[in-house]
Amino acid sequence: MPKKNQPTGTYDPETGAFTPAPAKKKKWPWILAAFLAFCVIFNLANGANDKKEPAAADAEETEAAPAEGKPAETEPETEKPSSGGWLSSLLGGGKEKEEEPEDPDHVKSGQYTVEGVKLFYFDYVTNDVTGNWRIATCADNTPPADIARELSETFKQKKGEVLWIVNFTLNTTTRINHLGAYLEATTLEHVEGEEHDAKALGGGDVYTTEQIFLTEAAP
Repeated sequence: MPKKNQPTGTYDPETGAFTPAPAKKKKWPWILAAFLAFCVIFNLANGANDKKEPAAADAEETEAAPAEGKPAETEPETEKPSSGGWLSSLLGGGKEKEEEPEDPDHVKSGQYTVEGVKLFYFDYVTNDVTGNWRIATCADNTPPADIARELSETFKQKKGEVLWIVNFTLNTTTRINHLGAYLEATTLEHVEGEEHDAKALGGGDVYTTEQIFLTEAAP
């Protein structure tokens, strides 16, 4: 076995010449060179990406930044309606309730004088389900049927409405119906306490019934 570091080759016994064996080509320098080349290419590629990303970021910042001397444009703020608390939300979502316009033909409850007769007028009757009944009380010797037209005009009675007049002096209850072209005035016996309940009104005996035309011609 040849010793370490001893050259290898062939020996010619006739001539005594020694022919060294050709040296084997080493592969590792090529592998190392290829690895180094790969590292260089990889580093160059990363360097190019690093340079490219900041440039793109700078471009985005430039687009987002406002021009010098001009404020950044912002969307106008929309004023949000106030909720007004839980009570307001229940009543109308925080919106202010619009007041209903007053009816110019509506006569409020109060004391009025018609043809010298003082009356206490009420724009409602307790337990009335129609909403069309009105009532007034008085203590006078003048029969309400005699001034039915004036009573209807004073209290702005409309077609379909019923005006009740209770006269404590005469102990009568007069029902004035507005029927459009004329009024129908019915005088009844007054029943004690009937003025406080629509269900009891007009329960007395009928004395008289008359018609008062509001136009010259009869309907």
